[in-house]
Amino acid sequence: MKMYFVLFVALFTASHAATSSTPGAAAFSAPEYHALIERLDTLEKSAVHPLFARHCRSLSALVQSEWARAQLFPPESKMPQLLLSDLAEITKGLNAGNDRWEAFRDAGQPLVLAHLSDRDQTLQVYHVVLPRDWDETREYPLYLELHAYGGPEIRPLGWTQMTLGPAPDFKNKHCSVHMYPMVARDGFHVLPYGRGNSNYEDIGELDVWEALADLESTFKIDPRRRYLHGFSMGGSGTFLLAAKKPELWAAIAILGSSPGLRDAPEELARSLSALPVFLWSGEKDEWFDGAKRKAAVLRETGSAPREIIFDPAHAHEYLPDVQKKAHEFLRAFEQKKS
Repeated sequence: MKMYFVLFVALFTASHAATSSTPGAAAFSAPEYHALIERLDTLEKSAVHPLFARHCRSLSALVQSEWARAQLFPPESKMPQLLLSDLAEITKGLNAGNDRWEAFRDAGQPLVLAHLSDRDQTLQVYHVVLPRDWDETREYPLYLELHAYGGPEIRPLGWTQMTLGPAPDFKNKHCSVHMYPMVARDGFHVLPYGRGNSNYEDIGELDVWEALADLESTFKIDPRRRYLHGFSMGGSGTFLLAAKKPELWAAIAILGSSPGLRDAPEELARSLSALPVFLWSGEKDEWFDGAKRKAAVLRETGSAPREIIFDPAHAHEYLPDVQKKAHEFLRAFEQKKS
């Protein structure tokens, strides 16, 4: 099973014009769009918790952004149809119960939280799943996951509609958005946008740090139990960002290889000498040699624990049992108090 997921986008001014000439408009009409915006605004105003109000406001901004984008694609593009389908799925999810705070507090649906980037003042978004039985007065671990390559047709609401459409069963290993921290819920599970397919470089890297700063100003995060992990492009991003700021993390997990992991300098691994590292790659992965080279340096440097697994039976796959193993590795560590 390959896991490619896409997330979020910068905010544009919404268009409220009818879309009879827009390709794919039949999937989501102007009256349905206006009804969705009105519903989200009503939910925000009547929200029983400020976090749910922020979620509704953030989701409304994204919906308006995608509606506006649907007007700008050329006639031959299939993107309008996909974007409008995303909006229809969001509406289905609201009708299925995602219009209630309890869906996020109790059932573990991912909240959509928006913030403005210091770099260019665009609206950026991350998703967060609350810990089970969340107590706002307590500190919890942070599992910050970097997403994989999103494919050529990156759709900012792609991930949102998958998780906030008719609610998937995150415990089902066949669920297309199965991610183990969303099942365990023993801390905050956070997915930043990372500016799409940025390889977490330049503005993509900045997006992660800004999401982390916003998160820590919103929630109580245990500073001794921050964990960074990711698959494919997210795995190479984990390697690069952890090497830049190893002091932030209690442990990291790199799942699968990727061109980014292959091309990153081996010497960056030396920056991780004091950091526990979990690394898994299928030996049939086309970029396996890159993971093997990084693993050799990781084994040679430092005294921190390493769990390195090369699986001869698998290729470039995001396997539920490997996710669970990585999660259990991560949560076994915490940083010592300074």
